[in-house]
Amino acid sequence: MARFGIVGPTYTAQSPQFACEQAINVYCEPAETQNGGKGDSKMMLVKIPGLAVTHTLPYGPVRCLYSGDGLRTFCVSGSTLYELLAAGAYTVVGAVGPGNYTGQPAQIFSNGTQLFIVSGSDGYIADGVNVTKVVDCCMGGYIDGYFLALEGTYPGDSKTFRISNLLDGNVWDILDFANVDQTPDNVAAMIVDHNQLMFFKQQTSIGYWNSGDVDFPLVPIQGSSVEQGCIA
Repeated sequence: MARFGIVGPTYTAQSPQFACEQAINVYCEPAETQNGGKGDSKMMLVKIPGLAVTHTLPYGPVRCLYSGDGLRTFCVSGSTLYELLAAGAYTVVGAVGPGNYTGQPAQIFSNGTQLFIVSGSDGYIADGVNVTKVVDCCMGGYIDGYFLALEGTYPGDSKTFRISNLLDGNVWDILDFANVDQTPDNVAAMIVDHNQLMFFKQQTSIGYWNSGDVDFPLVPIQGSSVEQGCIA
């Protein structure tokens, strides 16, 4: 009996007259055995949940979603910080600026009692009462009770980062900063992973850790330098 290629990948071209296939709420799973599945089928279509609209906010675009504890969800949409509630409801937390260009991604971090929001070149703290700009930065982070702020209008402008007071993002001492200056290139990105702070510079990368030093706790990890960087 002839076999028909009904099950297989789909493709939608720029012109629907050329190719207009689209798989909706299914994906292809190939057979792992050489002879295929039952009836020698090479793949099957597996159902996946569809998408549903849960909230409609007055201004967009949505630039960040955050649900760190899994109990409360916050969102930066347009230039506003919202808390998303059940049944499509939401509440306005405060204004955080529109970013440097339309749709620029924002960031949200939490220390358990405060949210640190990075929008454009500004860092804000939401403490349950007010939303206040506290630091100039283009990228943020959180490690061991400290909020982190990378200086610059855009990533790649600087090699300087700052830290907040321990468990208090409203206070940023002007002396609590460090330069990632092991090499002359600037920092293009930073991320906290496995309780380590990683800086991806334009040509190199290096990790930092919390040494517990009372003057400035974050110091380079010996031997962590990598001669590969990040363009953006």
